[in-house]
Amino acid sequence: MNLLKKLAGTRSAVTSALDELDVIRSRNADLQSEVRRLHAAPLPVSEALEYFDQWAERTAADAIERLRPERLLDAKAAPSGLSLPSVVVDAGGGPERVYTAAIECSFGVMLDACLPAVRASVEEALEQAVAGRECLTMQERAEKLEQAKADLMTMELEEESLVRALEASGLPVERRADADPQAVLCADASLPA
Repeated sequence: MNLLKKLAGTRSAVTSALDELDVIRSRNADLQSEVRRLHAAPLPVSEALEYFDQWAERTAADAIERLRPERLLDAKAAPSGLSLPSVVVDAGGGPERVYTAAIECSFGVMLDACLPAVRASVEEALEQAVAGRECLTMQERAEKLEQAKADLMTMELEEESLVRALEASGLPVERRADADPQAVLCADASLPA
């Protein structure tokens, strides 16, 4: 009878340990989802607009520079005016004029002329895109990711500690395929008790 009580107690302990492992793995999956969510969280509209402003100013300035307005100061070149840049390439069927640079230049000049209206349209589109979503600045994202990754590593170490304890008691336990190698290769002394 005493042997049956021991077996029942052992079975209960094993079931409890496996349940604990399931809970840890579930929390681990939640933390991994949180890390993915933080990576995917959009920037606040104000910060996104700062990046737009930088791009728009650079694009407009590059376009004006490509037009080479200083040519208008040259008495010989001024009468011919400004010209849009183009490139002649040989695509195998003879030389062809490619106007990609001219299109980019024209776009930059138009952007420069209409920047307030374009910016307002971009801002409206951004506001619609983030409606109801949590936005994170780069700094907030970095801080929250650092905390989430630290929590995830703690969970990984707890899981590895439990897996090793179960293995030591003779139970075969499979590690998750996506288990963090740092936790799997961690020395026993570094694992939580």
